[in-house]
Amino acid sequence: MATIEELTHRLDQALRRQPVHGQSLKLDLKGEGVIFASGDGASNLDDDADCTLRITKANLDALLAGQIDPSIAARDGTLEVIGNPGAALAMQPALVSAWLSRPA
Repeated sequence: MATIEELTHRLDQALRRQPVHGQSLKLDLKGEGVIFASGDGASNLDDDADCTLRITKANLDALLAGQIDPSIAARDGTLEVIGNPGAALAMQPALVSAWLSRPA
């Protein structure tokens, strides 16, 4: 499994290829780290975002691989959505691309 730093780099590259302007998203990985995505890049800074997804890294991996249904995860507390969920939806293609890509 990729580290949070590797995933941040992949997300940064995905957003540079296909920017998502006007939206920001923070992945709060419950003590495992933070990934912040905004516009055309990503970092590990713990900044305020339009939407924060609070989830463990293992559950985020499963969610983005299609093994966990997001609506069920939100209902059962596996995933906590804080703020504007539209920002998470706007970032979804970049997130999936970053998680499913393999390092060169």
